[in-house]
Amino acid sequence: MAAIAESSVKVVEEVSHVSPPPGSVPTASLPLTFFDLLFLVTIPVNCNWMRRLFFYEFERPASDFMRTVVPGLKASLSLALQRFFPFAGNVVFPPPPRMPYIVYTEGDSDSFVVKETSADFNHLVGDHA
Repeated sequence: MAAIAESSVKVVEEVSHVSPPPGSVPTASLPLTFFDLLFLVTIPVNCNWMRRLFFYEFERPASDFMRTVVPGLKASLSLALQRFFPFAGNVVFPPPPRMPYIVYTEGDSDSFVVKETSADFNHLVGDHA
């Protein structure tokens, strides 16, 4: 089947940023493991296909979804980032011979975007290219 046309996708909420709860995570740095370093070398860190997509079928208007579901998703992500704060941090590449590492500082965040489409939900979540 044909890919979903970009024109059939409507941005409901522009990029917002979700952080761990304020004051819940101190500034921290973590060394990367051997496997992390291999991943950095073979796959670009900021490539678009690495972003996660979650699909929700919602029969009511988008405004209901934004009012009832999205606040809970953001709150849940914020609490998860409290425990998994490196996912909100940044990879730092110091000059050699030092190795790259992850740094989390207060205010680091993950991007959160909400889009809607009238495309066939079962096709979107199907097991195909």
